[in-house]
Amino acid sequence: MADTHFEEQPRKPADVLYYRFTSHKKILFHRHDRMEIICVRRGRIALETDSGRHMLTAGDIAVVNPCERHGSNELSSDNSYFVFLVPRSVFAACGREYTFRGTVKNDRECFACAEAVSSLFEKRNGSDGYLRRSEIYRLLHLLSRYAKKTDKAVPANENDSEITAGLKTLIRTGYADSFSVRELAHSFSVSVSNLQHTFKHDTGMSITGFINMTRTENAKRLLENTELSVSDIAQNVGFSDHNYFTRVFTAAVGQSPREYRRAHRKQFSFHPTAAL
Repeated sequence: MADTHFEEQPRKPADVLYYRFTSHKKILFHRHDRMEIICVRRGRIALETDSGRHMLTAGDIAVVNPCERHGSNELSSDNSYFVFLVPRSVFAACGREYTFRGTVKNDRECFACAEAVSSLFEKRNGSDGYLRRSEIYRLLHLLSRYAKKTDKAVPANENDSEITAGLKTLIRTGYADSFSVRELAHSFSVSVSNLQHTFKHDTGMSITGFINMTRTENAKRLLENTELSVSDIAQNVGFSDHNYFTRVFTAAVGQSPREYRRAHRKQFSFHPTAAL
């Protein structure tokens, strides 16, 4: 994470930001709390994200998830592309967030819609605000065919700072990963004490407490809906120590994981041979 920084975008949750590029050579690794839609009109671009390396050419659209690390490098001398930065509040209005992987290629309807939105932004006519928003929603609808819905929406909270909002999204989408507060602080380009103070001020919780709460909520879902052992569930949600997981879960829920499973498990057929 040493080469990554967090970009604070303007604190106007309802605003979709638009940028047009003709030559930018290289964009270093960074994160921000918005979904980024990259549309290539001309040229070749190499996009690096947490999900892998993506080669973009004319007509391609790439979608970078909120708080996903990404950077790019132009591979040709004659490039033209435009970018939308879509705030989380747009997804809150829809009731769900989407997780995107890879690129959208050869979808003329998607790209034509993106071009239409680009034209509206470049006109800069104040009276076109409603039309821009409606066209953005249409573009997101078209792109959602290439995405999967997350289990829960990540609601926008106007009281959160950009860092807190970004950290929440990062934890909720990567709760099973190993988190170091020092690495998180470095990723967001702030000190550990600044990160901890900001998060505590905005949420009333410690970062560790929020991570454990998120893991516990996902553990409850697995206890209710799967036949995984408690030890396997602990590993799946990010606890390397089974006993520590049990202590955290019991303190948060008031029941041990096994007690919770007995009380809340959903009825479904299970065939032992399916696990062989």
